[in-house]
Amino acid sequence: MTQNSNFRPEQIEKIKELGSDLQEIRQTRSLSLEQVSTKTLIPLRSLRAIEEADLEVLPEPIYLKGLLKRYAQFLGLNGTEFIADFSLDNTFKALTPSWKPLPSRRKRFFPLYLLYVLGVVSAISAFSAFSQRSALEVGNVPKAETQTSPSPKPIRESPVAMSPRVPQSATSISTAQRPPEQPVTVDMTLKEDCWLQIVADGKTTFEGTLNKGDKRTWEASQELVIRAGNAGGVEIAVNDEQAKPLGEPGAVETVTYQASEDSSESQGG
Repeated sequence: MTQNSNFRPEQIEKIKELGSDLQEIRQTRSLSLEQVSTKTLIPLRSLRAIEEADLEVLPEPIYLKGLLKRYAQFLGLNGTEFIADFSLDNTFKALTPSWKPLPSRRKRFFPLYLLYVLGVVSAISAFSAFSQRSALEVGNVPKAETQTSPSPKPIRESPVAMSPRVPQSATSISTAQRPPEQPVTVDMTLKEDCWLQIVADGKTTFEGTLNKGDKRTWEASQELVIRAGNAGGVEIAVNDEQAKPLGEPGAVETVTYQASEDSSESQGG
């Protein structure tokens, strides 16, 4: 077994002692190295090196101390007490060279960060210039519209106020020319017995025989129809006009009177 320069003599003796103890406890509990590796996530090669004190395979003392603690805790021991005698004094000197490249690595990243900042500043400046140019172009648009705005002036000179007067006058004229509808009223006097049917506004209000000397008054809002079996025996006066016979004696007549009209339509039966 070749001696590892990372370990001091007293550390090597302690590794042999601790590795032997861990191997003995593992074997008494019937655990294989494969089982320990699966549970602790310690590589199988490192577990063998710990139990055999193979210094060429073992990591540096600071990392080895963590593996020993995890191995001991898995076997039910107090890991902190188990590795308490494993000293790390003067072992950090060997690790010092590995930290030296860090300053140069920082120096290497500084220009990249500076370039990133400069790129962001340049992008902001370019965007600001583009926004100002766009604002100037947009600001010119209302000026062109202002120059063309006087064009609607001729519309104000058109006689818009006169247009409503035409329908108003026409409406008033048409209303004056339309005569108000008045109901038709018929005063009837029977000179002879006669069968009659009276229909007012489409509804039959009387149907039967009136005797000589009877007087009746019939009224309709729009239309009054009189059917007489002996038109000459019936004398009527329409809307207080002079009374006259409905028709010839013994004739069957149907006479229709319209509201607001002086004339009547007569149909022979």
